[in-house]
Amino acid sequence: MALGMKFTGLVRTTLMVGVLALLVLACPTAYGQLPDLIVQVGDTTAVSEAQNTVVSVYLSNYHDTVAGFNIWLQLDRPDILIFQTNVDSTIDTTRWLCLDYDPVVTDSCVDSIHVTGDSIFWRCDVWEGPICTDSTMVPADSTHDWSHPAEWDWFNVDTNEVLVGSIDPVGTLVEDWEWVDARSLSGYGTDLNIAGIADLPEPPSTPGIAPQQGGLLIKLLADVLSIPDTLVDREVNMLIQSNFLAHFNFSRPDGTSIGILQAEVPDTNYWFCEMWAGNTCLTWKRVSSPPADSMEIGVDTVSYIDTVNVWLADGSLTIDPPPDGKCCWDDNPEDSVRLCSNNIEWACDTLPDSKWSNGADCAVADPCPLGICGDVDASGLWPPDISDLVYLVDYMFVGGPVPEPIWTADMADCNGAVDISDLVYLVDFMFLAGPQPCDNCVK
Repeated sequence: MALGMKFTGLVRTTLMVGVLALLVLACPTAYGQLPDLIVQVGDTTAVSEAQNTVVSVYLSNYHDTVAGFNIWLQLDRPDILIFQTNVDSTIDTTRWLCLDYDPVVTDSCVDSIHVTGDSIFWRCDVWEGPICTDSTMVPADSTHDWSHPAEWDWFNVDTNEVLVGSIDPVGTLVEDWEWVDARSLSGYGTDLNIAGIADLPEPPSTPGIAPQQGGLLIKLLADVLSIPDTLVDREVNMLIQSNFLAHFNFSRPDGTSIGILQAEVPDTNYWFCEMWAGNTCLTWKRVSSPPADSMEIGVDTVSYIDTVNVWLADGSLTIDPPPDGKCCWDDNPEDSVRLCSNNIEWACDTLPDSKWSNGADCAVADPCPLGICGDVDASGLWPPDISDLVYLVDYMFVGGPVPEPIWTADMADCNGAVDISDLVYLVDFMFLAGPQPCDNCVK
């Protein structure tokens, strides 16, 4: 018993409620209402050359059912981590339409366009009454005046190699979805473009993700490269690319996007005359910028993410530093309790040049006791969770068992005593993004 007194279950419950109430008061909400979506890449750690490291992506959809999604993750440190990929082959068919044929000199097509999809879309550039005298082919998602079935004169069939990302769907929100895929667009595994559809057109019908909070959307596998022990910056950020809506979308069962807004913006088009007949241009060509003979300012519609209702949180992976054999507790090397550096289970006498924090040599008979700072209930799990907090409260106020080893609970200043500062320190770390346990102790 830590303080020599016992409390009833009611007092213990009241104490825990008080601790949680303080946490709530200390964490004011940033917004007054719940957003439509929260997409978060989880933080994790790994060791050098670790294989099959799990990268977790979490989703909260408070209002709408999610029936499809597309997110693009990018790594900012390809020297540390790459996504696990496999090589696959795809067949790509391209169709071409000849616009200008030379029957005299070359007897071949001298100008052609790439025809995509089943239809060609056109926008009229010059109207003479009800008749369009000049037009431009535009993408299918652009403003257009008419379309007609695609015509083509020849086609090419290419075989391309693609990198397919490794996905672990077991236990995720998309475990039963009908189609989930991931591709490295860079071709090097430094990114993954992930997409999924709950219900394809053919039966049976598969439901989407009903409104929920904090579910595990998907698990990706990554491999850690060989990291030198001398590397100081050992963190790689896993970024959600949201600047390109072609690779970011969450949709409802009816196909509409969640959290995407539209705005009208001015769109300037420039035209260059390729053939004049006096003051009349016979052939216009659209150009991207001046010099030009004519210009028009129209209105275009652009889409963007509603950042008020769509919250994105990047993640990171930190490579654990190698055990350096140094320990800290106080300046007395004869203490029977020591803390190994960086919270790694490592006995000081396992390395020939290991030292205590004060520089004294470690004795073979006096190693660091194995444990993880903050793992108060000795579960072997990291990071600390609510069970560690309850265990510490029980020990300090309710006469619960002593943490073994005791230094796992002395996480605030490693002064040899477990007191209220250690409890506050653990609460700060768990709920307020405070420093990790024993962070002030490691030398």
